[in-house]
Amino acid sequence: MNKKTELMELVETMQHDDSHIGDLCKDIIRDLKFPTLGTEIDQIRYLVLIGKMHDRNVKNAIIDLFEILELKDSIDEFHDELFLNEEEQDGE
Repeated sequence: MNKKTELMELVETMQHDDSHIGDLCKDIIRDLKFPTLGTEIDQIRYLVLIGKMHDRNVKNAIIDLFEILELKDSIDEFHDELFLNEEEQDGE
């Protein structure tokens, strides 16, 4: 049996929180494509992919979720990737 990742445990806990992070976690729980039983890096990559397709509020919620888990490496690695399209649009 697969053990839940720390990220998935936090998502399940935070889904009841009345905040932008709670809203994100509810969406993750409902997302049938989210790799619930995957590795944490698979889950992080999926969130970054989803974040790239959504607005700044979703991106900020993802970064805040990473910060709660103290995923400093993930924040540094994926922050630019998440916000790259916005910066390109701002520069146009």
